[in-house]
Amino acid sequence: MLRRNLLAAVGATGLNSLMFSSSYAQTKWQMAIGAPETNYLGKIVREFVDDIAASSNNELQIQLHPRASLLAQPHIMRGVRTNQIQLGKTLLALHGNEDPFFELEGIPFLADTWEDTIALQTAAEPFIRQRLESRGLTLLFSIPWTGQGFYTNSPVTKVSDLKDTRLRIYNPVTSRMATLAGARPVNIVAGEIPQAFASGIINAMFTSAQTGVDFNAWDFTKIFTEVGGMRNRAVVIANTAALNSLPVNTRTAILEASKKANEKGFVEARKIEVTSLQALRSKGIQTPTPTAELMRGLRDIGTQLAGEWIARTGQEGSALMARYRELQGNRAR
Repeated sequence: MLRRNLLAAVGATGLNSLMFSSSYAQTKWQMAIGAPETNYLGKIVREFVDDIAASSNNELQIQLHPRASLLAQPHIMRGVRTNQIQLGKTLLALHGNEDPFFELEGIPFLADTWEDTIALQTAAEPFIRQRLESRGLTLLFSIPWTGQGFYTNSPVTKVSDLKDTRLRIYNPVTSRMATLAGARPVNIVAGEIPQAFASGIINAMFTSAQTGVDFNAWDFTKIFTEVGGMRNRAVVIANTAALNSLPVNTRTAILEASKKANEKGFVEARKIEVTSLQALRSKGIQTPTPTAELMRGLRDIGTQLAGEWIARTGQEGSALMARYRELQGNRAR
């Protein structure tokens, strides 16, 4: 009798232990982003991660690796595809060498207002989703980057002022833009910008005011000429197989957190476009208004780049562009 009672007690304890571990079982994911957690993209991603942990009762734990500490930003999409990591944030325009549709929103001066940016992203959305899905990726949400400009130590009042500069760029289409402007394009990831300036590899860069704030651009440049031009989309993507393997309630938590992050991304980007420019000024960087001559020259380059993009993408590209122009409403540009 004693033996039977002891076995029963042990069995009950084992069952309770199994139920306890099942209730509190955790799935651990890895997420890589190129941005630091201190800028608005990093903060939105951090909130996204925290929201998922709270909504899923900590059943999904996501370890966030900011500042390209796990993977360099150009390698994040591949990392998610191969399930090396389950989540990542990457800049779509970095992957134009894989598919020209990824570089569309990074074509300078195709969409140079916020209204046009939203119209272009709306037109591009089904094309982008299809291409990501074919790679085993799920698009969770987007965060637009802010407008772009030239960091230099001499004034840029016309396109020819960029001639022979060693201009930091970050994808194929900005490389082409630099070439058309007479500059020498140098592809440098964001984290290497200060060292590249210090070593003379670059002496100018084309990027946002926020990037300048992130990497203390006032230490190596004097002037930021904001030209707007385009607002590249950063996307947060998940490995589709890993996502589908999660319990329904956890997937729901991810989708709800994604919707919240998507809405916040657009609001914050518009704010940051103003405040980051103010931050540069507070550190002594000059922020002159671009001249009409400079803008005409850059828009001519943008027109050529858009035409080249349509030639590369054929009927699908023409269809997307027609949809964009429809949404744009043929507003005067």
